[in-house]
Amino acid sequence: MLLVERNICPITTKGKGIAMIAKNLPSLDKLDKLFLYNPENGYLLRKVGDCFKITARPHNKTGYIWITVYGVTYAAHRLCWKIYNKKDIPNDMEIDHINGITYDNRILNLRTVTMSQNMRNKKLYSSSTSGVSGVSFRSDTKKWRAQINIDGKNIKLGSFGKKSDAIAARLNAQEKYGFHENHGAR
Repeated sequence: MLLVERNICPITTKGKGIAMIAKNLPSLDKLDKLFLYNPENGYLLRKVGDCFKITARPHNKTGYIWITVYGVTYAAHRLCWKIYNKKDIPNDMEIDHINGITYDNRILNLRTVTMSQNMRNKKLYSSSTSGVSGVSFRSDTKKWRAQINIDGKNIKLGSFGKKSDAIAARLNAQEKYGFHENHGAR
């Protein structure tokens, strides 16, 4: 099949939200028959007859792209990783977007990580009042609190009179526990 500009046409996907997303991906044989993945730009093209159709970009509020295959919805970044690597994602692993941009499915932006590692590369919550993950102002004590979650356990790093001291404590802890350099970026 040739990829010809006039034969590229947009299609939509039917994302149902995270609760409806299947973890078990279709076989590599099925994926190869249905899709062409461009690892340089992250586009996943659906094969339709003698042409390709561009899959939707990005679909929902979180920015992830969802693809429906035979009535089952999958996260596109998982499909891209499997197609490129020609193997299943290990059961205990997740696919992380290194730069935090959830619709950037270029292969250089995708990596396998444990859930714990993936939690160490999260964006800053929009509700953050300090601009730094794990640092907040306590109005009852009039101090800045620093804390960090490691493998589901909340570790208190201390209360500080200065915001800068709380931030320094949090950043030191992030380095100590191996957080990704992008963790907490907006």
